[in-house]
Amino acid sequence: MAKGRKSVSDELAGLGRYQGRRLLEGDDLVLGATLPTAAQSGRALPESLRRSLPRKAVARVLPGLYAHRLCAESATRFYQEEWIVASESDRIGYRLKGGSPLQFQPWEAPFGAGDDPSNIVDAGYPIGSIQVSAGKEPIILLRDAVSGGGYAMVGTVIRADLDVAAHCSSIRALRLAQQRCNKPCRPDNNIRLGCSNYDWRCS
Repeated sequence: MAKGRKSVSDELAGLGRYQGRRLLEGDDLVLGATLPTAAQSGRALPESLRRSLPRKAVARVLPGLYAHRLCAESATRFYQEEWIVASESDRIGYRLKGGSPLQFQPWEAPFGAGDDPSNIVDAGYPIGSIQVSAGKEPIILLRDAVSGGGYAMVGTVIRADLDVAAHCSSIRALRLAQQRCNKPCRPDNNIRLGCSNYDWRCS
């Protein structure tokens, strides 16, 4: 970790480089003047604005473009089982572990798609989409992810709950709750706190 740094390097985007290279441990960076709005000792975020991070969180998911490709039993288990965020996760995507492998229905791959049942002809990936490479470990694509590719999207975490997934870690279980709605969904505090008996609403 570079000492006293204000920013970090993004190797994929080529941003934040120091002297033409990535930041290294021991690098000393020159800091600018302290801004008037900088954090001050003794200040804290009001309790009402602090997010509670329960051991078990719930994120709402809309069916993906290729949800129909999952076998019925796998699709049911996908939303019933609890998942754990793997240590290999970052701002590109959150890899989920702990659940059962997903089975895709057999099909004849069209021209341009790979041989694995989870492969498709390339399509766009919305932020929050869930892909399952080879049916083994679901990956929730976050804001630094690629915008398209050749894996089937079985669902998409709704925008209002993306931060729920992003704040999970290897010590917190995440359950995906399937939703169907043709209206925008607004954040629901009960769902964010992982309550088991909640009402989700549309606005």
